Amino acid sequence: MLILDEAWLFLKNETFADKIAEWLKVLRKKNVYVIFATQDVADVANSPLKTTIIQQCLTKIYLADPSAMTAGMFSVYREFGLTDSEISLIASAQMKRDYFYTSPIGRRLFQLDLGPLTLALIGSPDHSLLDNLALKYETGSALCAEILEAKKADYSHFLDKDSPIDPLPVLRQKPVVIEQSSSIQITEQVEETLPEENADIADSKNQKFLDAVASLPDHKRSDGSGRAAADVAKRFGVSVSTVYKVRTILKHGGDKLLETFRRGDISVKAAYKRLLKERGTRLEQAG
Repeated sequence: MLILDEAWLFLKNETFADKIAEWLKVLRKKNVYVIFATQDVADVANSPLKTTIIQQCLTKIYLADPSAMTAGMFSVYREFGLTDSEISLIASAQMKRDYFYTSPIGRRLFQLDLGPLTLALIGSPDHSLLDNLALKYETGSALCAEILEAKKADYSHFLDKDSPIDPLPVLRQKPVVIEQSSSIQITEQVEETLPEENADIADSKNQKFLDAVASLPDHKRSDGSGRAAADVAKRFGVSVSTVYKVRTILKHGGDKLLETFRRGDISVKAAYKRLLKERGTRLEQAG
């Protein structure tokens, strides 16, 4: 899918407009969907690409528009091939609930009836919650579970014994400063270490810790005893984030990195960063 949100910006740019005309005519052969999204249908109606867009974009979804029956907008909707009754439906539709669909296979008004679970993720964003999560976790972390739990949305019935435990969000390693409502918020420094960071890795406690991490299952427990990683973290007095970073290092680290790590010559934090750098290099070379 090639998604062009706020499409009026692209239509105003001569270079982009020419490229869009090309995409609409040739990308179908490559099994690509070109999707335009704009808040005002007049943006398309007033564009030199109007005819191309209307003819090539066969599926159209119109949002509720109370102004659809006004003199100026009525004529715009007529240019898209809508009948008087269809324009009236769009004008009387309820915003953020009703949508009017047209395509060669048919046309109708439909309702997008979203439940609390979906709305917790794609509804109006809770900026305060998202800011706090951004302060707590590293950029790029998957925060679906954290958002749902904060919204008190029950999703447990969607999970079973085969539900994967990865990826879990990664706690930030460095303080982050974010200006918010004329105030400064700083995250707490989080240290990630082995149970005996400075001791020989052959020390029995550290070796038992590494063995416990290496034996973690690939899927979460469903027997009510909680996540296996949390059990390991509690038993050895480390954070769950440390457990998962060590698990990632053991699973994906190269021979040289693993040898250095097992000897205790490198910390969890440094080993994890080196792993990410090595994997990034390999991906870049593969590309």
